[in-house]
Amino acid sequence: MKVWIFNPYGNLPGEGWSPYRSTSLASSLTKRGHEVVWWVSDFEHRSKKQRPTGKIDFGDGFSAEVLSSSRYSRHVSLARIKHERNYSRSLCHAVRVRTDRPDIIVHGEPAVCFSDISMGAVRLCRCAMVVDVIDLWPELFEIIFPRIVRPFAKLLLGPLYQKRKKFLRQADGFLAVAQNYLKLAQSIAPKTPGAVAYLGADTKLFLRNDAQRPVDPRIATLRKRPGEVWCVYVGTLGRNYDIDAVLQCARRLTGSNVRILVAGDGDCRTAVEHASKKGFVSYLGRLSFESLITLYTNCDIALACYASGSTVSMPFKAFDYLAAGLPIVTSLRGDLEAFVCDHQLGQTYTAGDPDTLYSAIQALAQNTDFRRNAARRAKQLGNMMDYDIQYGFAADFLEKVAAQNRASVSIRI
Repeated sequence: MKVWIFNPYGNLPGEGWSPYRSTSLASSLTKRGHEVVWWVSDFEHRSKKQRPTGKIDFGDGFSAEVLSSSRYSRHVSLARIKHERNYSRSLCHAVRVRTDRPDIIVHGEPAVCFSDISMGAVRLCRCAMVVDVIDLWPELFEIIFPRIVRPFAKLLLGPLYQKRKKFLRQADGFLAVAQNYLKLAQSIAPKTPGAVAYLGADTKLFLRNDAQRPVDPRIATLRKRPGEVWCVYVGTLGRNYDIDAVLQCARRLTGSNVRILVAGDGDCRTAVEHASKKGFVSYLGRLSFESLITLYTNCDIALACYASGSTVSMPFKAFDYLAAGLPIVTSLRGDLEAFVCDHQLGQTYTAGDPDTLYSAIQALAQNTDFRRNAARRAKQLGNMMDYDIQYGFAADFLEKVAAQNRASVSIRI
């Protein structure tokens, strides 16, 4: 089976980040003897670096076609929309001149700003299309609106919601990174089959002894006092995250047995650095993935703190937290909330409310037995989130959709 992935976003193998979803999916498929081509942009979203255009062969039947697009600096901007539309125009041109065709296409979603163009490439291929729901747009845009405008956000964004409906109704199947994402897609196209393949983690990396890892001096200088509980926040320090509540809570915890450590970068970095100078938090900057694993082994609680109204359901960091066996405190609703509550993995709190965050952290910090059992349960669930397991589910589903499409074509002929 030949599989094409249409997704402008994601880091390619060897670019220094943990494997992106497209790479993990390709790995699972090529292990079964399938051929995978990922059609990706020449501009990498996170690093904002340009790649050379053209084919990159990673071996074992996996390659990337790097397509010309355009640059942008701000995540929410007209320049980013232009980037997506330029990518999709390059995609259509490249598919038009190519002689081979896939058996199935995995089309990344959100695609609300470019699906009207990229569907031209899908139609040229005349094969099954599975839409992979990775994030929820336009819902995410509603958070950015000023509070006074938010009651009218759905009305203002109506044309984008209609575009998404039209796109999803053309799918032969849905993959999704979370159950509630799949539920939303199937509310638009109820008869379309679907499956969930979580983003997952490489759990094998968490089994290595710390002595085998390079020592980051920022972690090496940390000293944990007897009885001290370390609570870690890792990730983007941005406006879509509940950084202010974390810092207010950290200030209140000063002098207690709980210490909050922060690793990451973003727009709110200055506020975090200021809190670090005051002694409220320990700010470590941006750490390598190997260093993060070392940090996790010394921590007791992990934070997944997102702004009110966030559309995130199961963030990347949650899978690493689980693989590391860390109890979790989160403000998110959806799949992570269900895991935390149903499996007793930690506590939830109300986004934007430092008092409920403080109470959630203290509840875990003061109950050693619960925390130890939550850590064990988190590790067990984390093992089920391994890349091989989750993307095995995805490969099973793609093979089934492709087979059904072939059978349908045979009947029509």
